[in-house]
Amino acid sequence: MSVLGVAVAVVAALVVAACGSSKKSTSTSSGPAKAGGTVSETMGTAPDYLDPNESYTSQGWEPAYVVYTPLLTYAHASGAAG
Repeated sequence: MSVLGVAVAVVAALVVAACGSSKKSTSTSSGPAKAGGTVSETMGTAPDYLDPNESYTSQGWEPAYVVYTPLLTYAHASGAAG
């Protein structure tokens, strides 16, 4: 599968994941973090590129930030764990 195909699949998964429940929670946390899962993102307009090297608008940077930042950074934790 090409890079463009993977990028389209990621965006499609984000769009489908955005169709979640409207159930309200009074808690600010849903419990301990879990590996895997889905990311929901609502976009007003389509991104220019899904390649972070090619993108130059905020619409392209939003999905790139969600997808690439966790892969390229240290764990978001305090102390030795981070």
